[in-house]
Amino acid sequence: MQGLIGQELGGYRIVSQIGRGGMATVFKAYQPSLDRYVAVKVMPPYYAEQDDTFIKRFRQEAKAIASLRHPNILIVIDYGEESETTYIVMEYVEAGTLTALLGKPMVPEEMRGLIDQLAGALQYAHEEGVVHRDIKPSNILLPKPHWPLLTDFGLAKMVGGSQLTQSGTVAGTPAYMSPEQGRGEKVDSRSDIYSLGIVLYEMATGVVPFHAETPMAVVVKHIIDPLPLPRSRNPELPEVIERVILKALSKEPADRFQEAGELAKALNEAVKGLPGGVAEAVPAVTAGQTTTIEAADDVDFAAQAAAAQKVAEGLKESEIEPAATQEAGGFLSGRGRIAAVVAGSLLLIAIVAAGAAKLLSGSSGVPETSVLPFVDEILETGLEEALSAVEGLDAAIENNPENLELYFERARVHAEVGEFDLAYESILQGIEVISGEAWVHETAGDTLWELGLFDEAVSEYRRALELDPQSYWLYYNMAEIYRETGRRDEAAAVLFEAIENPSLAADPDELDSIGWSFLSLEMVNEAEAAFNRALEADPDNPTRYEGLAEAAYLRGGAPAGIEIVEAGIQRFPEHAPFYESAGWWYWELGDVNQAALAFNQSIELDPTNNTAYGTLANLLAEMGREAEAEELMLRGLEQNPDNLAFRVDAAGFYLSIGRTRDAISLLERAIEMDPQDGWTYAYLARAYADVGDQNLAREMLGDATARNPGDPWLAEFIGWTYLDLGDCEHAVDHFVRALFMDPSIDSAEQGIRECGG
Repeated sequence: MQGLIGQELGGYRIVSQIGRGGMATVFKAYQPSLDRYVAVKVMPPYYAEQDDTFIKRFRQEAKAIASLRHPNILIVIDYGEESETTYIVMEYVEAGTLTALLGKPMVPEEMRGLIDQLAGALQYAHEEGVVHRDIKPSNILLPKPHWPLLTDFGLAKMVGGSQLTQSGTVAGTPAYMSPEQGRGEKVDSRSDIYSLGIVLYEMATGVVPFHAETPMAVVVKHIIDPLPLPRSRNPELPEVIERVILKALSKEPADRFQEAGELAKALNEAVKGLPGGVAEAVPAVTAGQTTTIEAADDVDFAAQAAAAQKVAEGLKESEIEPAATQEAGGFLSGRGRIAAVVAGSLLLIAIVAAGAAKLLSGSSGVPETSVLPFVDEILETGLEEALSAVEGLDAAIENNPENLELYFERARVHAEVGEFDLAYESILQGIEVISGEAWVHETAGDTLWELGLFDEAVSEYRRALELDPQSYWLYYNMAEIYRETGRRDEAAAVLFEAIENPSLAADPDELDSIGWSFLSLEMVNEAEAAFNRALEADPDNPTRYEGLAEAAYLRGGAPAGIEIVEAGIQRFPEHAPFYESAGWWYWELGDVNQAALAFNQSIELDPTNNTAYGTLANLLAEMGREAEAEELMLRGLEQNPDNLAFRVDAAGFYLSIGRTRDAISLLERAIEMDPQDGWTYAYLARAYADVGDQNLAREMLGDATARNPGDPWLAEFIGWTYLDLGDCEHAVDHFVRALFMDPSIDSAEQGIRECGG
C-alpha cells in the first residue's frame, strides 16, 4: 500500500505510513478542508475481494464506532470506500502506547487510575452497543502519562465476519483473547472485560499470564489452563488486587464482572483500602519472580512456528502484540519441546499439533491468508522450519491461486534461507496472476527492494510507471536504490526523468522533495533549480527557503547559508527551523553568542524541539555557562517528559559534562520506554565504559547489535566503543560490518588501522 503515499483518498492527502498490521495499514494524512493532520486506516483489498458482505458490514460497524464520543476513546472522524480502497479516518495523536510502561509491576495507584479510565471508556461503548474485541496495550495510546486513549474499536469485528476469519480462526491477539473468543464463539462485552483483565494482570505482574510455542497454543491456554496466580509472579501484590484480577479473568463469562464499571469500582475500592503509602509504593519484585526478556530461559513463545525477536522487530507489520512476544524470552528448538511447554497435557499437545498442521498446510480448516501474520515468526527458526513454511504456503497458493500476498510471503521465506532465485521466481509467479495492474508491480518492487534484489526492484517500478505515469513517488524509490548501491549517475538520471513528469513538475511539494533528493547527491545547481520552481509555485511555504539555504551552505559555506536563512526569517519570522539552522552556522563561524541567541529563539518558537535544547546546552557549556545549560536541559525534560529522543539527547549532554551517572539514569529510562532502539543501548554502553563497568558495557553493546543489525553507523559507533574497551577483535568486526553496509564510512577504516589492520 506504499503506492497511496502522495495520493488523495476521499479528500485526505496521504503523507506517510505510520503503522501496519494484519488487519490494516495506517497512514498520516493531511485534510486541507480543516487544515489538520488525521490518521487514515486502510483495509487490505483482499477482505472485500473475498467477502461480498465485507463492505456492507464495514459501513455498519464504522458508523457505530464513529458515533462514540468519550474522553478516553480515539475519535473516528470519517469512513469511506474509493477505488476499491476501504478506509476509516481517525484523529491524529502524537503518542506512545501503554506497551512502553509495561515489563515490570506498576504502582497500585497508577494501575487504578489507568484502569478506571479504560473501564469507563468500555462501559460507555458497551452501552452504545459497541464491543472492542481487541483490547491490548498497543491499542491504548498515551498522549500523556496518565491519560489513556482506546483505539481500533470494532476493527476486529469488521474483519471478523469475513471468510478470512471463519472456519476455526479468530480475529484478535492471542495473549489478550478471552476463552470464548478463542473458541470462535459469539462474544459480548464480557470478552472485553476479560481482555482488560489481562492488561491489568500485566500491569500488576509485569507479564501476561500465558506463554506457549505458537499463537494457537496461547489461545488454548486461555481456554483450558488454570490462571497463574498474580501473586506467584509478584509476591508484593496486595491480595485485594489479586482478587479483582481473578474475577475479571474467570473462564466463564457469567463468573466475571458483568460490566466494565464493576471492574473499575472493585479496583478502586481495593486500592483505596490499602494501608497508607502502599498504593503509591513501587512493588519490590525480586529477580526471577517475573518473566522478562532477559530472565525467561524456560518460558518461550516461539519455536516451530514463531520467532519472537522477528515479531518484535516487525511490530508495524504484525498484529501480534509485543507483550505476547518480547516477554517470552529465548526460542525453543525442535518439535519435541512442545511437550515441555504444555507440561505433558496430551489434550493440549493434540490441539496444538492439529492447529499447527492446519497453519502450515493451508487446509480448508484454516483459510489460506491466515498463514500471513505468522510468516515473520517462522523465518528465523531454521532451514527445516522455513521449508515447512514454504510447503504450507505452496498449499495455500494451490487453494487460493489469486492471493498475491501469498506469493510475496513465500518469496520472503526463500530469501531468508538464501534461495534468491526461488524468491524472484515466486514474485514473478504472483505478478502473472494479476497482470496489467500498476499496484501489483509496485508491490513486487517493494518486496524485491526489501529482499535486496535491487535491479529487479527497479525493473518492477519501471513497469508500474509505464502502467500509471502518475505514480511519481516511484522515481524516488529508484533513485534511493541507486544511491544506496553507489550508482550516483543512475540516481541522478532518474531524478532528471522525474522532474520532466508533468504531474510531478506541477506539484510544489514534489519539487521540494526532488530538491532534497538532488542535495543527497550533492547536486547543488539542480537542487536550487527545483527549490526555486517550488517557491515560484507556492511562495507562502517556508520549507522552500530551508532547501535553498542548505543548497547555499553546500555551495558557499556558513555565510551563504545564513544569508538565505535570514531572508527566510524576514518572510516567515515564526518558522523555528530557520533559527536552528542559523544557530549551527553561526557556531561554525565561531560566533557563539549569536548562535546561542538563534538556538534559544528556536526553542521559544518550538518547545518540543529536543535537538535544539541539546545543542544549545552543549554550546552554553562550551561558553562556560554550565549552570544555564543544566537549567535548560531540566526545562526541556519538564516540557517533553515522554519524548524518548529528548531523554537520549539530555543523556548525551550529561555525558559531555562528566555527569555520567545522570546520563545512565536517563538512558535506562529511555530503554524502558523503547526497548528496541539499538542506539540507546550503545550510548548506555559508552556511559558504562566511562564509569569503568566493562561487563555492563559489553552487555549493552551486544544488545545494541542485536536490535539494529542493519545500521552501518551504529556498527561504526559500537566499533569505537569496543576499541575504547581495548577489544580490537570485536571492534574490527563491527568496523568491517559497517564498511560492508556503507563503504563510504571513512572513520570505520580509521578504526581498523588503529587496531593494526
